[in-house]
Amino acid sequence: MSFNGSGTFQINTAGQPVVTGTTITSTAFNALTADLATGLSTCITKDGQTTPTANIPMGNNKVTGMAAGTAATDAANLSQAQSTATKLLSVSGTDTITASGSPTVAAYSSGAMYYFSPANTNTSSVTINIDSLGAKAITKNGSNALIAGDLTAGRLAVIVYDGTQFQLVGTASLGNISISGNTITTTNTNGDLILDPNGTGVVLVNCTTSDFGSGSAAMEIKSDAAGKVYPLILESVLSGRGSIVWNQATSGDNTFFYFNTEASPTVRGSITYNRAGGSVSYNTTSDYRAKDVYGPVENSGAQLDTLKVYRGKLHGATLDRPVMIAHELAEVAPYAVNGQKDAVNEDGSPKFQQVDYTMLVPLLIAEIQSLRARVAALEAK
Repeated sequence: MSFNGSGTFQINTAGQPVVTGTTITSTAFNALTADLATGLSTCITKDGQTTPTANIPMGNNKVTGMAAGTAATDAANLSQAQSTATKLLSVSGTDTITASGSPTVAAYSSGAMYYFSPANTNTSSVTINIDSLGAKAITKNGSNALIAGDLTAGRLAVIVYDGTQFQLVGTASLGNISISGNTITTTNTNGDLILDPNGTGVVLVNCTTSDFGSGSAAMEIKSDAAGKVYPLILESVLSGRGSIVWNQATSGDNTFFYFNTEASPTVRGSITYNRAGGSVSYNTTSDYRAKDVYGPVENSGAQLDTLKVYRGKLHGATLDRPVMIAHELAEVAPYAVNGQKDAVNEDGSPKFQQVDYTMLVPLLIAEIQSLRARVAALEAK
């Protein structure tokens, strides 16, 4: 009979119960001992001689005094579980953080991992005190103190105790480069931050693929319609300091910039160095294959006569000079003017019209040629 399947031990009832003064038959005795042997063989021995043959329900009770597991198939005790990862609750503070472990942390142990959601974004170096075991620094990349923003309110943080301090996991350390949140910093003594794509690679900013193809550029920066007003801003706060564009070629003409439009890049202009002429050229595409030509310019003088030229100066300037007004020029030569009269930016500030005076040069040349022809005709009389 042995156990009944619900944990109750039962014995064979034949000859049971025995009566005082009667002889116990061998059949009854042997049945009893057989049941006892079967029952004892079903039990787990404390010296490990027997092995469970099914899952053992603990009935919400603890297994106490468990040693630390050493093999992959061993059970882990609470200390080992905490040394893997412990959730921290009741997190408070900004740069001086307190928290409680779940379950409670008995002691700091090297290699123990903890995760928590910061209550606030830190403003400087940080310490944490878990279950009143004492404040320890949270560092990154070894022993480097945190800087403002390394911990962000509501964003999960993982820390590991190294025996001295807690190191923040999630700041990437690549040599002397560290990445924390959306900030890239360097410990180079000269402050250099180098992006050097391998082979035909491209450094892409605000895009995931190159519009010009692999190997076409070292860096490609793209703006979109979702809030990026300008793809690139080069800003200097020092008088006499500006940006440098350097083409190191020592022969032939040097190109500094191309200006393209359309979805399929179409070159509209460039900035180059004309080595033969020794001059920097600001070029607009003028190839015959890119134009429709209708004939010579007529009435160039009449057009020039309608242009209004004033004496004045720009706001902030100190010298007056001959000037023109963009919207007035647009009435005669709209191709030389960019923008609309009285336009404003999104913030309400003026969006100034601009003028490219070089666009008037063909008109001036046409009038000079007309004048020369008229002078030659007068001289011939």
